[in-house]
Amino acid sequence: MPVAGSAIHTLASIFVDPFLLPMIRRIMFSPQEVPEGYDSRVRGSAPDVMLLAEGDDAALMVPEIALNLVLYAKCSVPVVVVVGTADRIVENRRHGRVLPAVTPDASYVELPGIGRMAHHFGQTEILRAVERIASR
Repeated sequence: MPVAGSAIHTLASIFVDPFLLPMIRRIMFSPQEVPEGYDSRVRGSAPDVMLLAEGDDAALMVPEIALNLVLYAKCSVPVVVVVGTADRIVENRRHGRVLPAVTPDASYVELPGIGRMAHHFGQTEILRAVERIASR
């Protein structure tokens, strides 16, 4: 029901998002703090359609990973999976290790003490991992 979905989304964005989104952001960045100015840089940067699509992607993530698992073995480019050991959203020791285990030219790098948003707090380590696979 496109009309009902749109109406629910609009109401949620007015009444729920202002309370729920800060909590979600704190969880996503945990154990680190949300970077100064992050909310103002992100707010309004993505159209509602994109935000809804990201929600759909998140809901379908586990089934999609299972479907793609058979394709990982055919991957012909180097891959590096970089994860934070303090990620509270994804259990990386179980999920993050799957891709490198079944992909021919893949590696796995853990960033100790960093949470889900490793790209905000582990840029140097991520750059080194990318440089390692790019130099092959």
